[in-house]
Amino acid sequence: MLIGTYEKPLMRSLRRVLPKSGVLVDIGANVGFICRQIAESFPEARVFAFEPNPRIYPILRANLKGFSNCQLFNVGLGATEGRLEFFHGKESSVGSFVPAYASQHPSNSSGGQITKSIVRVTTGDALLSQIETVDVMKIDVEGYEMEVLKGMSNLLSKGVIRTVFFEFCPFAQRWAHKQPRDIIDLLVESGYTIYELEGEREGSRVSAEDIGALIAKLGNRGYTTLRASR
Repeated sequence: MLIGTYEKPLMRSLRRVLPKSGVLVDIGANVGFICRQIAESFPEARVFAFEPNPRIYPILRANLKGFSNCQLFNVGLGATEGRLEFFHGKESSVGSFVPAYASQHPSNSSGGQITKSIVRVTTGDALLSQIETVDVMKIDVEGYEMEVLKGMSNLLSKGVIRTVFFEFCPFAQRWAHKQPRDIIDLLVESGYTIYELEGEREGSRVSAEDIGALIAKLGNRGYTTLRASR
């Protein structure tokens, strides 16, 4: 983060597709690394940052203090509204609504205790319904991606969200009792085309025939960022 190489392919692509006065929705904003860069570089843009982790949200708030174009939410997004258990390591910034994934993540698997918090969850359809166009949405929710997308089915069907960048991690999806390809199938069925964002196949389309090969390449612990565009 300090030297600017963290999430470099994502930041490069995000800057390319976000209009000067566009809207960015960051779901799983963590400490605000991406939100702050966009808020600084795109002062006319609007940034909506979601972070349910009770350990991390105060850091996010401090990092985005003074940016009037940022709106912060200490809630999770999911398929329904309510309150859910959120699992996070005592010393790690990695947390998830998927308990098995939180405990198995490398940053939490050194014997440290997993802490459980009760957090508020709402849906994207409920909270973002007043936004006419979401130019860019970034989703990084450690295995909870399918629930997030299910909770914004209206936004997806109406074409409100133009581009989605999402972490694709078969390991996390399996711990959430989902098939790794489910998230890709859902987005394709919603009218999106999927592209790889990094590596030697950067910019290449991910077809139905390619998904198995991509999952195999990532292996048991690998992950990548994909772009879904309408």
